[in-house]
Amino acid sequence: MTCVCGKILPVPSIRGLRELELEALKTADSPRPTTTYAGWDIRGIVFVIGLLAALVGFGLAGWNGYVWSQVDTTNHEHVFLEEIEHRIDEQSPLQLLDIWKHVTKDGLGDYEEPLHRQWQKISDDAWQMLQVGVLMVVGGVAAVGYSLLAGTASRRKT
Repeated sequence: MTCVCGKILPVPSIRGLRELELEALKTADSPRPTTTYAGWDIRGIVFVIGLLAALVGFGLAGWNGYVWSQVDTTNHEHVFLEEIEHRIDEQSPLQLLDIWKHVTKDGLGDYEEPLHRQWQKISDDAWQMLQVGVLMVVGGVAAVGYSLLAGTASRRKT
């Protein structure tokens, strides 16, 4: 075949192309055996699972990091107790007697965990979920990295 520039280039015939393709298939060493599951390449499955784990972990870590940073776990019981003492000091003896009768008859009511302890539990849970999210991100990135680098490492060996 003659090029526009004037050079003559050798071009194989259609039969020659078929022979080249067959020869290339026979001589080419496969870089790695393709392992599949239901038509999916295992590296692809690892990549998708790793990517999803990293995305879910990022969301989990982000949300729980935000919650953990916003929770106030300061113990404000002393302010509450000072307010109650102030109210008691303002009561007359007859009012205090009525309060005493009411408390001895009906009791103090159901136990309620102090607010700062409730917030501390929320903070602790958020901290744990933040750590889980970070581990998911690290694991997901490692899986994605492995799936991307596993093929290149096996190709270099051949």
